[in-house]
Amino acid sequence: MFKNFSQNKYFYVFSATCICLIVIFAYSSSLNGKFVWDDEFLVENNNHIKKWNNIKDVLIKDIGAGGDDGPSTYYRPIQMLTYMFDYSLWKLDVRGYHALSVVFHMLAGMALLWFINALFKNRVLAFLCGILYAAHPIHVESVSYISARADTLSAIFILSGMALYLNFMKSKNIFFYCLMILSYILAVLSKEVSVIFPILIIAYHYAYREKIIIRAFAPIAFITFLYLVMRATILAPVLSPSNLDGSLARIPGFFVAVTEYFRIMILPFGLHMDYGDKIFSPFNFKAIFGCSITAVFLLYAVLSRKQKAVAFFIFWFFINLIPYANIFPAPFFMAEHFLYIASISFFIGLAGIIIKIYETRLFKLAAIGLTSVLCVFYGFSTFFQNFYWKDPITFYERIIKYNPESYKALNNLALAYVKEGRIESAIPLYEQSIELSPNDANGYNNLGILFSEKGDLETAEKFYIKAFEKNSNDVKTIYNLANLYNSKGEKENAITFYKRAIKLNSENGKAYNNLANVYSELGRMNDALESYEAAIKINPTDKFAYNNLATIYRNKKDFLRAIELYQKAITIDPSYPLSYQNLGITYALMGEKKKSVEIFYNLINIAPDDVMPYYHLGMILADLGNKEEALNLCEKAVERNPQNKDAYNNLGLISFKIGNKELAVFSFKKALEFSSRDPRPYFNLAVFYYTEKNFLLAREYCDKAVSLGYNVPPRFLSDLSRSER
Repeated sequence: MFKNFSQNKYFYVFSATCICLIVIFAYSSSLNGKFVWDDEFLVENNNHIKKWNNIKDVLIKDIGAGGDDGPSTYYRPIQMLTYMFDYSLWKLDVRGYHALSVVFHMLAGMALLWFINALFKNRVLAFLCGILYAAHPIHVESVSYISARADTLSAIFILSGMALYLNFMKSKNIFFYCLMILSYILAVLSKEVSVIFPILIIAYHYAYREKIIIRAFAPIAFITFLYLVMRATILAPVLSPSNLDGSLARIPGFFVAVTEYFRIMILPFGLHMDYGDKIFSPFNFKAIFGCSITAVFLLYAVLSRKQKAVAFFIFWFFINLIPYANIFPAPFFMAEHFLYIASISFFIGLAGIIIKIYETRLFKLAAIGLTSVLCVFYGFSTFFQNFYWKDPITFYERIIKYNPESYKALNNLALAYVKEGRIESAIPLYEQSIELSPNDANGYNNLGILFSEKGDLETAEKFYIKAFEKNSNDVKTIYNLANLYNSKGEKENAITFYKRAIKLNSENGKAYNNLANVYSELGRMNDALESYEAAIKINPTDKFAYNNLATIYRNKKDFLRAIELYQKAITIDPSYPLSYQNLGITYALMGEKKKSVEIFYNLINIAPDDVMPYYHLGMILADLGNKEEALNLCEKAVERNPQNKDAYNNLGLISFKIGNKELAVFSFKKALEFSSRDPRPYFNLAVFYYTEKNFLLAREYCDKAVSLGYNVPPRFLSDLSRSER
């Protein structure tokens, strides 16, 4: 059967179809998974991927350059280009990102099929290897984790490059050679570890005892040299000698990882992310075992003369793990996605065993049965493994189950709890995270966020300062400190920290926007204008920056420019009520009150529970003489929000405007029942009693408004003082 199958002219079509069907089934459960871990950093908050005009920045800057958290040490432009493609199609609909990641896994399986057939001229081996590789749950981390897309991309290009190199060696066709060079360039631009490609070629020639053609190999070596020089100069910290500190202590961890890799390839249970950056003793049993099997395998590969393929794929496995050998510090001593290319050796061995069983006459059905069982087992294991990636809480709880000392998972789980309002559940997790890693700024910073959201700014400030002491260059902490000082009214401190955040990360659009808000409050309109424009340049989809910039132009009486910017904000988010409200106010200021009325009625349909549109519309209708409808609108706002102080305050203003004095006083006093610290109703009562010539009560309410921080117009104070004489 296998022989007839391998000779079928539709072999590639059939094999590719099988790979696609297996991947579609196994990863269909991943499509509704949320953004997790670094996805927020690389995708959700990455401004560079949101506009094709940023393609230059994507091609020349690191992957973190477009986010709010500051620069990264990774340079992966092909990965970032795929995110740009994603965003252009489905914005931040995570299903689209997962679907494209699944497609890339299919392509990696097809590239593997091509490579194995080019190497062995054995279609059955290629087919078995392809379907087993496509189904195995060890690859869930590389496929379902959107931020790990570099793994699938580099695999596609490395495997294609190897297949093209083998075809070139056989045919000497320059076309294959040029495509191979292109594949290698795309591989290193997808993931930096692809620089092992020339080492794989050397391993192939050594294992198969074939002489290297220097003229063919030289360009590959030159590209590698050029890339390494670029990394050393542009992203020097990656190759800094200081990163070698403690490398000897980390080496046993690599051999522990080798032991674990064999276990999870054979028995894929207990899979999870974040195995930790642990240091192991050289006498650890797993370290000794891993070192022993590494030595045995490599010695066999070096000395083997007959088993060329076995030797090559032993080399393949360990060469692909070299970048993860803990020579340089890494967040994890091992990770499942490190096996995405290395594990091909395992599937070659497994497929080879199945073929050997099939070639034994008595066990043909057993071989077919084993293949079917493995595909079903792997496929269903992958299908269910994807559920652990469905949302941040499930994801981090899974990690903590297997690695309770993962301070990063504890920290991120707490953050996920906070986002769901489970604040009390988050606090002990943050405390545990800090206890496990007392020098990590993130735990302190996130506790600061938690207490800030609770309104306890003093405690929040203590945690932010503690985080700042741990890492004075942490952009998130500095930005949060700036926000806190802004909330406390310490505007100069806020400006200082916003500027520091921007200095550390010039792509932080939120910092520019908030800095502009502070400038605007201080009356520094030119500075505010400049900062809003910088925020928009960084993130052309920032509706808040467009809205705020428009308000500055409105205050400058440049109504046409303001309208243009408000409409831009509405285009970005058609459900953003503040821009509709400001647009309506602008038209009213221009005297186009009918247009303004139309906008506010539309806004009430969009945000029926927002009290402000009722108020603004009521004021305009009152000006137009429709007092009954004006009052009716504000009464509706109160009906929808019976405990909202603003609804009552606005009803009071409308009532006062149309001459309903009794309702005005009642409404202002009702607003104070819900918030005795709001100065506006006090001032409104002061104005009311002033018009009623009750200057004693007017003074009493005016003084109360001033004591609560209300900026009473000087003209009113002057008139009141004069009337009291």
